Amino acid sequence: MLDIKKINLYGLSIPFKKKIETNWSKRLGTTSFLIEVKTSNNISGYGEMIAFFPIEQCKITLEKMIKDIKGFKLNQISKMMNRALYGGSWMRTGKANDLGLSAWAAIEMALFDAYTKTLKISIGDFFGGSLQNDFSLAVNVDVGSVSSMCRESKRLVTKGYKTLFIKVGKNNLSLDKDLLMLSKIQKTVGHNIQLYIDANGAWSLHTAIKAFRKLEKLDLNIICIEQPVMSKAGLKTLRNKFKYPIGVNEPLSNPQNILNFLKDDIADFYILDIYEAGGLLNFFNLSKTIVTSGKHVICRAHGGTNLSYLTSLKVLSAVNSNLTTVPHQCYELNDKNLIKWIPKVKKGVLNIDKDQNKYTYLDKKLFLEYSRLFKKKIIYEIYNNKNKKIVPYFPKY
Repeated sequence: MLDIKKINLYGLSIPFKKKIETNWSKRLGTTSFLIEVKTSNNISGYGEMIAFFPIEQCKITLEKMIKDIKGFKLNQISKMMNRALYGGSWMRTGKANDLGLSAWAAIEMALFDAYTKTLKISIGDFFGGSLQNDFSLAVNVDVGSVSSMCRESKRLVTKGYKTLFIKVGKNNLSLDKDLLMLSKIQKTVGHNIQLYIDANGAWSLHTAIKAFRKLEKLDLNIICIEQPVMSKAGLKTLRNKFKYPIGVNEPLSNPQNILNFLKDDIADFYILDIYEAGGLLNFFNLSKTIVTSGKHVICRAHGGTNLSYLTSLKVLSAVNSNLTTVPHQCYELNDKNLIKWIPKVKKGVLNIDKDQNKYTYLDKKLFLEYSRLFKKKIIYEIYNNKNKKIVPYFPKY
């Protein structure tokens, strides 16, 4: 019953229905690797690795890790993690790097999916049960002219969203233009709507201080300013000088970085995913540590099948973090969803407390369609704004 019969690896290329952009990157779709863990009683569990690293490196690392955990049983996930990350054939340094953490997170996701299906419980139940089921989403406002962004903001608020996710610092827009845009959006939607601002580290410390001083003079309802600068010291300076809650994202590329930022009290919001955490077990423990310290965890989406995002939310629901989750433009980007049970957003809220949420099942027709795109070598890379490929995805800080 707990024996692993086979672990399969599939490449998928999933197009977005619209391009997504930050101040330093743009994407037209997601290329992922789907891991299928098949048990001796023919239960399949699924995990996903989004290719934020070179495709061939992802494939080789996954294949070696899958080989390294051969012979283990489903209820030995912790032992498999130690073997895969620290004693495996894919590396000899004894220290897990970002690529290894991402690969293991995908394999572990599939193992947990198969294991909890075997136990006939949800992943959320496995980690202690859901304490939070409704997640209020901060919805992305597409970057455009001020007037178009105001119209889009009004449309989204009419649909029930209470928090708008807005990019600043993009395409070298002047600070004053960004501030004018924020002010006009707030005036359009009303002061009861929250603004979640993301600079993706575009500002220098000097520019960020100037921006924060000007923001203080505006009547804006700001829930968080994410990554206003990239440096740790700069974030600390801004948090000490100003009232606005600070979010940190890009530098959190591994568990040690996350703990270091928390220890040094750098931010109020920690934007995590299971890849940086190194799997669901680490994600759960790190989230509990962050929440216990009085800070917030935001689970982010990267696109793809949304398997990793929704699985992370199920685990996060057991932490009772009581916070807004940011889709990072990616949750509703696919025209067709590979996951059959994917929950819909209603009035700005994503509810994951549904019976069909317990298990993961795939649409076989879409699986074949996305597999064919991958086999045709249609690979969705991540580009900077000069159309140069960014490998790996995570920027230096």
